[in-house]
Amino acid sequence: MTISLVGLSTLHALGLQALIKESYPGNHVIIPAMSASDETWQSADGFIVSATALASYAPFFMPRLSQILLLSSAPVLESGRGLPVLSPLASRTEILAAISRLKTTAKALPRKSHDDMQPKAEALPLTRRELDVMRLTARGAAAKEVASQLGISVNTVLTHRKNITDKLGIHGTPALIYFALKHQIL
Repeated sequence: MTISLVGLSTLHALGLQALIKESYPGNHVIIPAMSASDETWQSADGFIVSATALASYAPFFMPRLSQILLLSSAPVLESGRGLPVLSPLASRTEILAAISRLKTTAKALPRKSHDDMQPKAEALPLTRRELDVMRLTARGAAAKEVASQLGISVNTVLTHRKNITDKLGIHGTPALIYFALKHQIL
């Protein structure tokens, strides 16, 4: 199996590469240069990616969600939905377990195309204004910036965010960004 380490810091990438080679001999690890001409990483069977790389290469990664392990230090609520997330502070045992699950799911789950993905923004139970708030938040705008751009108060933005989390069952900005990417809201 080939695993690409995309968008990780040098230390994270080298540490994971050494751990994978030691624990799973015979597996190949790619640490891409991420230049326009380097596309070797795209042929991997599985991907360990940063949130920035996931957002930057969303069109490539969205049909390959079953092949992704997200490296993120953001707190994650375990809901059984979404991408599997690995903390850089995880123990060796936790890291190896996450990589083992990646290896299993990357091979076992069917690859999905964009057309097979979940409902688009129009089919979600959100109001137009909630979609606007979600879109701006997923693009990195703070509540104050969202309020300014939409001509509403910060409290209204926070109320919309609460309604979004209640309706969709997602919590936190990373989960909101992932949801927005997955449902092509951006």
